[in-house]
Amino acid sequence: MPHVTQAKRDAIKKNRRTSLTEEGDLNYVYTLFIIERWTETPRYKTIHDLKKIMYGGVTSSVLRQLDRDVQKRGWDVFDIQTAKQAAYDEFYLRVGRNYEMEKAHENGDVYAGVPFAVTIGQREEDQAPKRTRRSPLSGDGE
Repeated sequence: MPHVTQAKRDAIKKNRRTSLTEEGDLNYVYTLFIIERWTETPRYKTIHDLKKIMYGGVTSSVLRQLDRDVQKRGWDVFDIQTAKQAAYDEFYLRVGRNYEMEKAHENGDVYAGVPFAVTIGQREEDQAPKRTRRSPLSGDGE
């Protein structure tokens, strides 16, 4: 989780190499990377590219250097990858999802009418009918 204490945040910003002592510290460092990229270019392509970067599909020179710094502190590749993915997941939950919902409001929801989908920007009575699941105990054969 990136929500380390303010004192820890300050220490990490001052000297990353000596301050990464717990898994949450790693998450915080990668969260800073994500936030910086997002605030530079807040658009869907950034969300898309960040996922590729944080899940290992592609890399960036800044992230490669950050990974090397973290490895020098003794963190293994699995801790690093887990922290990167958890940082991205939190970003998507807190920022990316909201961005997508805003675009669904602006442009119309592509999931409108899809069974079981939670639609955005539609009145409840205009949504697709809910499919009900019958109990196997009801005796109706379903």
